[in-house]
Amino acid sequence: MASHETDPSPAAPSKKKKRHSKKRKAIEVTVDASFPGAAAPVVGYFPTGYDPLAAAEPPRARLFRHEKHHNRVELVVRAPGGGPDFVGRSYAGEAAAPQLCGYALGVLDKATSTLKIVPIASNKILRLEPHFEVQQPAHSQQSAAEAGSSVADTELNRQDLTQAYGTKKDKDKR
Repeated sequence: MASHETDPSPAAPSKKKKRHSKKRKAIEVTVDASFPGAAAPVVGYFPTGYDPLAAAEPPRARLFRHEKHHNRVELVVRAPGGGPDFVGRSYAGEAAAPQLCGYALGVLDKATSTLKIVPIASNKILRLEPHFEVQQPAHSQQSAAEAGSSVADTELNRQDLTQAYGTKKDKDKR
């Protein structure tokens, strides 16, 4: 039996491999484990494909913290030309799931050849989802005077319920 091995023909052009330069540069690496009195950085990403750098001016970002639950953080990014707000919450969605790994943010400064690495808390990586502001109909909006009268109505309703269903001690307080 004949062998079916083929020899490369000399007429076929051989492909040259590109040679990458293997220059190594010395880079100073600094790891900032903690800044005294400073909060860890918050990282937000846009899963919708929105590019904040495409606009002429940068978007406005605001960070909100819950008064009672200090570990709950909300990041709101507003596009400069209008459109939807992008909202990322640390207590809902992907950020609410436990993350067993750690992340770090590295910034390379080519001018000084330094790499600065800062650790990021796992609950500070926020998915910024578009949030369209829903306007309420005019009949559902209340003026300040109506809101004050509704508080008085609520108190009267509570007193009526106490008289009808309350304990003798609560009825005597009135």
